[in-house]
Amino acid sequence: MTMQITIHAGFHKTGTTTLQAFLRQNRTALSKHADIYLAHDMGSLSLAGRFYGADPGPDRRKAFVVACNRFLADLRPAPHILISRESLCGKMLGDLRVDGSLITEYGDVTVTLARILSRRVQARFGPDARLRLVYTTRSPDSLLRSAWSHNLRHRRLTDSFEKFRTQFAAPPELEKTVDAVRAALPGVEVLSLPLEEIARHRLGPAGPLLEVIGVPQDELAQLAPIASRRKGQSAGLSEEILALNRTITDKAALRARKQALLLKREGIPAD
Repeated sequence: MTMQITIHAGFHKTGTTTLQAFLRQNRTALSKHADIYLAHDMGSLSLAGRFYGADPGPDRRKAFVVACNRFLADLRPAPHILISRESLCGKMLGDLRVDGSLITEYGDVTVTLARILSRRVQARFGPDARLRLVYTTRSPDSLLRSAWSHNLRHRRLTDSFEKFRTQFAAPPELEKTVDAVRAALPGVEVLSLPLEEIARHRLGPAGPLLEVIGVPQDELAQLAPIASRRKGQSAGLSEEILALNRTITDKAALRARKQALLLKREGIPAD
């Protein structure tokens, strides 16, 4: 049996939460087309890429290989397997590495993780297994704004957006990272799906991915769209959160205040 393994491996802030929620909700309906694996199905592999992105050295690289082998060993062979987890590309832009430095590009981290995924898939399923890597992308300015907004919520970021963006030597062009993966893995199909295009699909970001794996249009027409998930806060609320980050030094108290404010003002739950 020739297997097709499609791995949606990133990137963060490109509609992944909505995409994965759609796959989760429609897993049964889609089961004849693919066995679907999401974060909660992946064990330690779910976070291993993020940990490597935070500390891209040999120990975390080895840990990613081990987690990858463990996950793949438990997979039941099937004609088509679909895996979606954005942390398989590394840690989010605008977050911090363990040494305190700012992550301003995916670059070599994403390429290294893609190489490992390719090698481990072949080792598990044999050289005839076909691997496809899919990356959802986003325009640089929109991505930076979204990353700043996210990091405001999740850590004590005290930089304004204007200062935050000056720390990036160049705009984060995700398509260039996809090109680097493609160049590193000439025998692997590597696709990019820009958020600006896939968000317009009737089914949202998941629709084009399902088209990639071959779900027929008449079956897609029978599926219902879902509401967008994990929307960022408004610009005004971002400024209020920035002020909290600059004035509250107790970590637990700051987290509680931000969570309460997000939920009360704009209905954004803790994540």
